[in-house]
Amino acid sequence: MTNSEVTLRDILDVQNRVENKIDNFRKEINKKFDGMHIETNERFNDVDKRIDKLEQWKENLSGKITMAIGIISIAFNVAWEFVKEKFGRR
Repeated sequence: MTNSEVTLRDILDVQNRVENKIDNFRKEINKKFDGMHIETNERFNDVDKRIDKLEQWKENLSGKITMAIGIISIAFNVAWEFVKEKFGRR
C-alpha cells in the first residue's frame, strides 16, 4: 500500500483501533485504582481499629493506676493513723 492508496476508511480503522486501546487502558487503570482505593480503605480501617484498641487500653491503664493510687493512699493513711495511735502521745 502506498500513500496514494490510503483512504478515509483506513484512517477511521486506525482511529478506532487507537480509541479501543485507549479505552482498554483506561479500564485497566480504573480497575487498578479501584483496587488500590479498596486496599487503602482497608488499611485505614485496620489502623483505626488499632488506635481504638490502644486508646481503650490507655484508658483502662490510667483507671487502674488511679485505683491503685487511691488504695495505696487509703492504706497509708490507715497505717499512719495506726502508728500515731500506737506510738504517739498518750
